[in-house]
Amino acid sequence: MGNKLKECIEKGECDVVLYKLDGCPHCHTMKNKLDSLDIPYTEKDANDELVDMTGIQTAPQVIITTKDETRVFLKPTDLDDLL
Repeated sequence: MGNKLKECIEKGECDVVLYKLDGCPHCHTMKNKLDSLDIPYTEKDANDELVDMTGIQTAPQVIITTKDETRVFLKPTDLDDLL
Protein backbone atom coordinates (compact mmCIF):
# COMPACT_ATOMS: atom_id res chain seq x y z
CA MET A 1 0.00 0.00 0.00
CA GLY A 2 2.69 2.48 1.00
CA ASN A 3 4.76 1.79 -2.11
CA LYS A 4 1.72 2.27 -4.32
CA LEU A 5 0.97 5.69 -2.84
CA LYS A 6 4.64 6.66 -2.89
CA GLU A 7 4.85 5.80 -6.58
CA CYS A 8 1.62 7.68 -7.28
CA ILE A 9 2.97 10.81 -5.56
CA GLU A 10 6.37 10.57 -7.26
CA LYS A 11 4.77 10.21 -10.71
CA GLY A 12 2.28 13.01 -10.05
CA GLU A 13 -0.60 10.63 -10.72
CA CYS A 14 -2.62 11.49 -7.62
CA ASP A 15 -4.06 14.63 -6.15
CA VAL A 16 -2.76 15.89 -2.81
CA VAL A 17 -4.83 18.50 -0.99
CA LEU A 18 -3.85 20.23 2.25
CA TYR A 19 -6.87 21.49 4.18
CA LYS A 20 -5.73 24.20 6.58
CA LEU A 21 -6.86 27.00 8.85
CA ASP A 22 -5.31 30.47 8.89
CA GLY A 23 -2.99 30.96 11.85
CA CYS A 24 -2.84 27.23 12.63
CA PRO A 25 0.71 26.25 13.70
CA HIS A 26 0.10 22.56 12.92
CA CYS A 27 -1.08 23.51 9.44
CA HIS A 28 2.13 25.48 8.93
CA THR A 29 4.15 22.43 10.05
CA MET A 30 2.31 20.19 7.59
CA LYS A 31 2.84 22.70 4.77
CA ASN A 32 6.56 22.78 5.54
CA LYS A 33 6.67 18.97 5.61
CA LEU A 34 5.02 18.67 2.21
CA ASP A 35 7.39 21.30 0.81
CA SER A 36 10.46 19.57 2.26
CA LEU A 37 9.39 16.27 0.65
CA ASP A 38 8.81 18.02 -2.71
CA ILE A 39 5.22 16.81 -2.80
CA PRO A 40 3.06 18.95 -5.09
CA TYR A 41 -0.24 19.85 -3.42
CA THR A 42 -3.18 22.20 -3.47
CA GLU A 43 -4.09 24.26 -0.40
CA LYS A 44 -7.73 24.68 0.62
CA ASP A 45 -9.36 26.19 3.66
CA ALA A 46 -10.81 23.62 6.05
CA ASN A 47 -14.59 23.88 5.76
CA ASP A 48 -17.82 21.91 5.71
CA GLU A 49 -16.67 20.04 2.58
CA LEU A 50 -13.79 18.57 4.58
CA VAL A 51 -16.08 17.51 7.44
CA ASP A 52 -18.53 15.94 4.96
CA MET A 53 -15.70 14.04 3.26
CA THR A 54 -13.78 12.84 6.34
CA GLY A 55 -16.03 13.31 9.36
CA ILE A 56 -13.09 15.10 10.97
CA GLN A 57 -13.30 18.71 12.15
CA THR A 58 -9.63 19.40 12.85
CA ALA A 59 -6.88 20.80 10.68
CA PRO A 60 -4.56 20.15 9.06
CA GLN A 61 -5.82 17.31 6.94
CA VAL A 62 -3.97 15.97 3.93
CA ILE A 63 -6.12 14.03 1.50
CA ILE A 64 -4.30 11.98 -1.12
CA THR A 65 -6.63 10.72 -3.82
CA THR A 66 -5.51 7.97 -6.17
CA LYS A 67 -7.40 6.39 -9.03
CA ASP A 68 -8.91 3.74 -6.79
CA GLU A 69 -8.81 5.02 -3.20
CA THR A 70 -8.55 7.98 -0.84
CA ARG A 71 -6.31 8.07 2.21
CA VAL A 72 -6.26 10.65 5.00
CA PHE A 73 -3.09 11.68 6.84
CA LEU A 74 -3.45 13.59 10.08
CA LYS A 75 0.12 14.55 11.00
CA PRO A 76 3.52 15.07 9.35
CA THR A 77 4.91 11.79 10.72
CA ASP A 78 2.26 9.90 8.75
CA LEU A 79 4.00 11.16 5.62
CA ASP A 80 7.35 9.93 6.96
CA ASP A 81 5.85 6.48 7.40
CA LEU A 82 4.52 6.52 3.83
CA LEU A 83 7.64 7.79 2.13
